[in-house]
Order: sequence, then structure tokens, then C-alpha cells
Amino acid sequence: TAIVTIMNGKKKVITAVCIGIAVMTGLICISCNKIPGWVTWEKRQIKDATGEYEVTLSSRAVSVSRSSNQKIIWKSQKGVKVQDVLSCDIDGDGNDELILLCWKRGRFGKYRPFWIEQDEKEWSQHIFVYKYTENQITPMWMSSYIGQDVVKINAKPDFRQKYYLILTDRNGENSNWAWNYWGFELFEK
Repeated sequence: TAIVTIMNGKKKVITAVCIGIAVMTGLICISCNKIPGWVTWEKRQIKDATGEYEVTLSSRAVSVSRSSNQKIIWKSQKGVKVQDVLSCDIDGDGNDELILLCWKRGRFGKYRPFWIEQDEKEWSQHIFVYKYTENQITPMWMSSYIGQDVVKINAKPDFRQKYYLILTDRNGENSNWAWNYWGFELFEK
């Protein structure tokens, strides 16, 4: 009986140590995979320039409905948390585009540079651009990790009435980004 009691005691200690290690590992993983605390989550209800589409940002997700019947035709993907949203003609084609400042796990998406074997699992900030089409919202451009901490996104028209993005970083510095056929290009104003 003494040997059984010692064995049971060792099992309890080993079990307790294993549980402690598992809990600590889980806490470390959770804290490493958090969206930074400086992020503020906007709530908005906006329309595109035509007034046909109503865009609602609430609880870190976007939905788009037709203004005529309020039927939701599109929702942002699960796993993407939307920080802010805009609707403006970013590419100069005369029609608004839907622009999301968002967070998702990984720096890329389904497709990544050939030299990257596996995407990361941490949260990173992105800009997604969508086209409004008849009863659909279709992806136009989905950025990789944008490489700066953006707290606010805005857009202003230039002299041609083509909009450019203004990204405000954590230090309050603005950078201007113009659409350049396939993605955004930094420019000095």
C-alpha cells in the first residue's frame, strides 16, 4: 500500500505540472495572437454615391444591403474583423468601391509569394477593396499586411475627383495612397 500511495502521489504531481504547462502555453499563445489594444473599432452606416447600397459597420463586421428593399446582399468574411469602412471612387472609374480597413490572421491569403512556404498565424492589418455590382459585392483587391499601424482611414478627392486614401498612423502622421491600376502607391501631396 505504501508503494501505491507514492505512485498515486507522483501521478498527481505529474498531472498537476502537465496541466500547469498546458495552461501557461495556452495563455502565451492567446496573448501572442491578440489584435493590439490601440485599435479602435468604428461603427458606421454609410451609402455609396448612388444611394443604391447601404453599408453598415457594427460589431467588427460589415453588411451591405440594397437601399430599395433593405435586403442584405453581402457580409464581410468570418475571420476578418473590420476596423473601419469607406465608400468612394478609389480607381476613378466613376463608381464607388467599398474599402475595408481590417484585421485577419496571416499576412497573405490563399495566394502568397513563392518564397513564403507558410503564412503566419498572427493577426495583421489589411486593406480590402470591393466593387459594387448588380446585387453583389465582388473582391477587387485584397492587400497583404500593410506594414504600418493604421488607426484611421479616410479618403479625399484629388483635382480629377478621383479619391486617394489617407492613412493615419499611431503617431498622428498621415500618408497618402493613390490607386495605381493594381493596388495603392504612396505619394506626397
